[in-house]
Amino acid sequence: QYELAIEQYTQGIACDSTIILLYTNRGDAYFALKQYEQARNDWMFAVAQGFDTASVSNSLGNASYNQGHYEQALQEYTKAIRQAPEEAGYFYNRADTYYKLNQYEQAIEDYTQTIKLDATYHVAYARRGDIHSVLKQYEQAWADYDQALALKPDFAEYSNERGNISYNLTHFEEALQDYTRAIDLAPQAVYFYNRGDARNGLDQYE
Repeated sequence: QYELAIEQYTQGIACDSTIILLYTNRGDAYFALKQYEQARNDWMFAVAQGFDTASVSNSLGNASYNQGHYEQALQEYTKAIRQAPEEAGYFYNRADTYYKLNQYEQAIEDYTQTIKLDATYHVAYARRGDIHSVLKQYEQAWADYDQALALKPDFAEYSNERGNISYNLTHFEEALQDYTRAIDLAPQAVYFYNRGDARNGLDQYE
């Protein structure tokens, strides 16, 4: 009930404008509604009042990222990392931004740091695997998706993506198994299409 939350925070600010959490929380509600400029305004006000935390820096980065302002997002995520270098999520967010900017080596470095800080961060393995695939480094990509699947075995997308990598390696039997697993988990047209390609690769035409 984000609209109602915004009303309550706004009323709270009218009563006492010195409570900074009213602004940061209202910013969170605006962000949830994809009202990114209003969110930024509240968070920037909090920073101006001395509430210059890693969390707020990261939130500002998220708003910039969602607005497509990737260079600005990089600056804000980098600030969050300086403020809290132990937070895996901040490195992950900056890695995603580098990825958007096709700065693949920097993205790989940040995904790797994410994993060093939190070895259970399955999506960091997956996104790093995506970059290895873009760079046609299929063995590394396969290893990353294999680890992502080990951490989240019920995620159909990971099975499909590992299947795609196996297909690119011409390991059609392995690809077929992964596509079948993806279909069993969450049947989608693209998974059937991919499995059809794998069967073609194995000369299984019927």
